Amino acid sequence: MAEDGTVQFHPDEEFETNRALTLNYLAEQRFDTASKSFNHVYDHFHADPPRFKSALKDIFDANEYIFKQITSAPRLSAHYIEQNKSLLNKGTDTTSNKAITN
Repeated sequence: MAEDGTVQFHPDEEFETNRALTLNYLAEQRFDTASKSFNHVYDHFHADPPRFKSALKDIFDANEYIFKQITSAPRLSAHYIEQNKSLLNKGTDTTSNKAITN
């Protein structure tokens, strides 16, 4: 984080590993749109100057698209997350499961 409070983007090995895993999970054709949005985020971070606002918008769009594909909900919102908790809480990842139950 910079002195002015802005976050500085410095992808490391863990970031790249997580990025590759995410893209692997998004390889299904039904997630094409989410995959494209996710890749746009990376492009925004590497722009000069970085386009953080666009990156935030694209990562939300990717998450919303995935949520809509998995749940058939019309949008990503607290109401629809609550409605679909049982469906979303089927994974084996303890961090994700903890986020869903809180």
